[in-house]
Amino acid sequence: TTPTITLAVNVGSVTEDGTTNLVYTFTRTGPTTNTLAVNYTIGGTATNGSDYNNIGTSVTFAAGSST
Repeated sequence: TTPTITLAVNVGSVTEDGTTNLVYTFTRTGPTTNTLAVNYTIGGTATNGSDYNNIGTSVTFAAGSST
């Protein structure tokens, strides 16, 4: 069985230069026996590191972890 990854965002939008952060939660369903690396991209007109804090392009699930 192949794991399925879902993405949830807490707080749907924020104001520019505001103090509220978006919180992204990646969840894995299915097998959790092995470590799993997931690559992702962010689209839109905002620039990583300029319009928002520099964020990575992957998330790694530890063996046994679902979030």
